[in-house]
Amino acid sequence: AANTAAVMRIIFVDYVLLMTPAVPHICEEMYVGEAADDRFVSLAAFDRTRPLHQRIDKCAEAIEAIPLELRRALGKELDNIQKQPKLGTEPGVLRIEIVQACDRMFELFGVLSATLGTTRKAKEVMEAARRAVPDADWAGCISKLVPRTLSFGLQPYLEKEAEKSFLLESAVTFLRAEYPDAVISVTDADTVVDKWRVALPGSPAVVVRR
Repeated sequence: AANTAAVMRIIFVDYVLLMTPAVPHICEEMYVGEAADDRFVSLAAFDRTRPLHQRIDKCAEAIEAIPLELRRALGKELDNIQKQPKLGTEPGVLRIEIVQACDRMFELFGVLSATLGTTRKAKEVMEAARRAVPDADWAGCISKLVPRTLSFGLQPYLEKEAEKSFLLESAVTFLRAEYPDAVISVTDADTVVDKWRVALPGSPAVVVRR
């Protein structure tokens, strides 16, 4: 909350400075109390030394964006359903499943996070991942995930139970506001075969059924 207030104040002051040439009298009134020496806003300059980036929590932003990402994915799923041939029967109740990553995927992300804290050598990261999840059917997933992680970093994520609580409190509520008649639930990728490798920690998938 403190960081949000600080960022909003910085944006507010910059906006007032930007609008001063157009509406100087109003901006002077709005700027009262912002300058330490009570100077006029028309004499102020943009402060480029403020550490704005230090007040922005990228991890929190990514987590809070999950409901919006789910909404986009849901829109694509619904579009695909509409393109399917009609069978002549009335569509049933819309069922939306938010699919969390499976336990092994969360385990793999935990190992990657710990390993990247000590080394960024591809061979060492790959070996650590394979030791954590030695199953043969995970080899392809690991071979794709590790290079992407080394290039772009590990996406922000919560522990599984914390993510589930967030999804139930925020994502389900967000989607239910737009689809009040839908049955919305949170499930695990182990129960949804086609989302086994799609759902990732911090990036759950969506399944739509009628």
